[in-house]
Amino acid sequence: MGKLKPVEISEQVLEDYIVNNPSDVEEGFEVVDRQWPTDSGPLDILGVDGEGILVIVELKAKEDDGQLLQGLRYYDYIASNIVSIVKHLESRRISVLEEEPRLMLIAPSFSQTLMKVAKYIDVDLDLKEYQAFELSSGDIYIYFRSIEIEERREPKIYPTLEEKLSFIEREDMRDLARAFLEELKKLGCELKMVHDEWISLKYAGKRIAIMGCRKKFFVIVAPTDEGWKRFRVQNRDDYEKYLDMLKEKIKNVKLR
Repeated sequence: MGKLKPVEISEQVLEDYIVNNPSDVEEGFEVVDRQWPTDSGPLDILGVDGEGILVIVELKAKEDDGQLLQGLRYYDYIASNIVSIVKHLESRRISVLEEEPRLMLIAPSFSQTLMKVAKYIDVDLDLKEYQAFELSSGDIYIYFRSIEIEERREPKIYPTLEEKLSFIEREDMRDLARAFLEELKKLGCELKMVHDEWISLKYAGKRIAIMGCRKKFFVIVAPTDEGWKRFRVQNRDDYEKYLDMLKEKIKNVKLR
């Protein structure tokens, strides 16, 4: 292969190289066509992998956060027209399975922003970085390597409202807590389930309090002039007192 000299190349040179050396990108990969027309402009390369699945390839010669969105636009067009495209490819004796296509992004590097977003993309996505070298003969050799996409974080699943209320062992207090929350909901409060026995209470996007369920009572944690304080609700009088307190907080939010 001779001496290798790292060089920067244009997107056109990258595209030409892949067309002429498709197996360097991935074993079994074949180029079907280049600059395939879509309603978002021509996609760089349309290929097929070793299993006969369509591969939409979007190329960049420089790091570009917009590459993923651009590739997804092409993906949407191909996926939406998969039947006619498969028929066209079959007429050219190219075997393509009628499965969801793959999306492959190829660039010299990918930003942390793109990598963070990529893990939430619900398509078969591959990221491949490349490095180009000039040989002593003047020819270009390009090395491709796959970049692992971090697995998406599973959303946290918190106890439901009824599960939280069940923390209160006394039935009369459990009913009082439920009624307390119903009154706040009627006023337009949003109840958000958070960790453990806690429920976040918001009005117009502003958190006005947090409610926590205990064995024999429930508590309200709310902001005061002296900072956030905890108030225990153990009976009907407490219920009325702290419900009025939160109604006043709601009124203040409305006035702002």
